[in-house]
Amino acid sequence: MFSLMKFQLPLFAVLLVAPGALFAQAPAAPAPTAPPAAAGSKPEPELNATLPAEIDPVVIAVLRQAFAAQRTKGSFRATMESAGLGGGAIPSMEMEFVFPDRMRMKMSGMEIVGVGGKIMMRMGDSWMPAPAEVSKASGSFGDPKKVEEMLGNTTYAKSLGQTKIDEKLLDSYEVHVKTKGAISKSKFYISPGDSLIRRVETQADLLGKPTTSTLNYSDYGVPIRIELPK
Repeated sequence: MFSLMKFQLPLFAVLLVAPGALFAQAPAAPAPTAPPAAAGSKPEPELNATLPAEIDPVVIAVLRQAFAAQRTKGSFRATMESAGLGGGAIPSMEMEFVFPDRMRMKMSGMEIVGVGGKIMMRMGDSWMPAPAEVSKASGSFGDPKKVEEMLGNTTYAKSLGQTKIDEKLLDSYEVHVKTKGAISKSKFYISPGDSLIRRVETQADLLGKPTTSTLNYSDYGVPIRIELPK
């Protein structure tokens, strides 16, 4: 079970908060110099941005705005379905987050709770401090600097136009991010009215094994209570 979590946590981190430990050094993406654009409007890239032709600066700005919109909402839930790692399907993961630093993840008899940088893990009925690698992968949630590190390691970013998911019209983008020794390829689906991420589909090699995942977001802004176990 713990071996599965060692794969799931890095994958989750790539999809959502991209902790710096997972990414190679790369030039930082251009930082915004103006207030965030209003929800539903397309952000303008920095005029002096110099990025490779494979990276559309508008897409980078859209992603930056989407992660900022997440933080503004204050909370959300997500579920992740994954497959691969040489062994077929992986148990689904359920997640809850409250900005700036509260999170809960559950997967097949395992639960992880983090509050203010302290991470606890339960396998069965017993709670214990999370191992260092789990804490490292989980502890970057809510840190805007980690989002910038992810954007800075982007090698490809293009708009795919609009598509329908669950009868909702969403803007879609393909983004490739350089990780240590590999490239993760993701498709982001963002609702145009509020700039919120609704789904991320990712293909990546984790510890040398190909993995696919789908992360669905819901319940933005709902009251969620997360406390450390006593």
